[in-house]
Amino acid sequence: MEHRAHFSKLAELRSKTDRQILVLVGKQLNTAATLADFPEERDRAEQLYVHAGQLLSLAQHAPREERCAIESRFHSVGSLFGRKRQIARCA
Repeated sequence: MEHRAHFSKLAELRSKTDRQILVLVGKQLNTAATLADFPEERDRAEQLYVHAGQLLSLAQHAPREERCAIESRFHSVGSLFGRKRQIARCA
């Protein structure tokens, strides 16, 4: 029983962490989209986008609806840089 409670706590922490990662990814994508409008900041914006993709790949246990929304935003921002899908879109 104690093992089950421990596992449950770990799953809860993982879910919370993944949701926090999605919040961070969302903020990075918003910043990248804003900076992409300025030619002198375009490289920095693309770096933020790439980093957001790396973080997004870590959030595998996030709630599906939240992850899908962020993935959609990720692909939208990626189009600003001429990027094709790097992460499979939610179906």
